[in-house]
Amino acid sequence: MALVTFIVAFVTLVVVLYQVHLMNRQQETMDKQLVIMQKQDELLARRADLVVEVSSNDVHLNRSQWKLYFSIKNNGTKSAEKIQWHVLVPLEYDPREFVAHAINKDAVGLDRQTIHGIEHNRYKALTVGPVYPTRRIDIGNITVRAAQAGQSVVILWEAIAEDGRFPSGPDLGKIEISRDHPPLRRVDEND
Repeated sequence: MALVTFIVAFVTLVVVLYQVHLMNRQQETMDKQLVIMQKQDELLARRADLVVEVSSNDVHLNRSQWKLYFSIKNNGTKSAEKIQWHVLVPLEYDPREFVAHAINKDAVGLDRQTIHGIEHNRYKALTVGPVYPTRRIDIGNITVRAAQAGQSVVILWEAIAEDGRFPSGPDLGKIEISRDHPPLRRVDEND
């Protein structure tokens, strides 16, 4: 009987030691998976965050036309390439003279779109970039009829890149320009 008890105890000890070994291997595997998940989180957190900006030197002056310069700025943590952009200018302010910096001048498309009862010229093209984080790339310029005192020109925009559509959500981006709220001042090499 003592021999049977000894064999059962020995087998139980071997099983327990094997289970401890398996638990240690499972813990090592879980630790490695945690490291992989943390690296994936870091990589997924890196993405572009694009915004269309407007700059000018004319808006603050009492002029009948404003020359507006458009650029795409990347506020994200990853570069963006192959950006399809759309700029919508209200028809009443737009002489249809958008000069784009796209792959080529023929790549700039123009169509009409009515949004909230206001007819717009929609300019669209593909810019190959890259736009590095915290940097901007020029996409074009246009001379628009100036808004009267107390009025503003509302320009709508969107940009689409490998990281998604910007601005996120269903609405288009909005840039409101008036004499009281001029855009960023443009710094030209010629100034």
